[in-house]
Amino acid sequence: MRGYTVVTDDVMALVQRQRRVALTLLACILVPLLVFSLVVGRIDALSTWQPLGLLTLPWLILGPGVLFSIVAIAYVHERIALRIENEWSDEHADAPGADRISAPGPTEATASPDDDGDER
Repeated sequence: MRGYTVVTDDVMALVQRQRRVALTLLACILVPLLVFSLVVGRIDALSTWQPLGLLTLPWLILGPGVLFSIVAIAYVHERIALRIENEWSDEHADAPGADRISAPGPTEATASPDDDGDER
């Protein structure tokens, strides 16, 4: 991050926390899908059953069921990852090594490189 000095171990801890959340939520999608595929593979009646009269059960589960689950889990992941990042930045904002470099002021940003500061 530009303008901050941080300890590499602290950044790695942040990445590890966010990775743990991502893998946990990924498992929330993959485990039920694997279980469902095993159940449908063992019980043939489920693969031909049409609960709403239009589509078979596997298509209903894999279509709208999985789609809305992925959207919900993406929302949850975004909220948790943002909370983790905010907690980390709050913890490290006042750390002794967290020197902030200020942005140049309006006169510094508009000065030309050949301008030596004297007005003629």
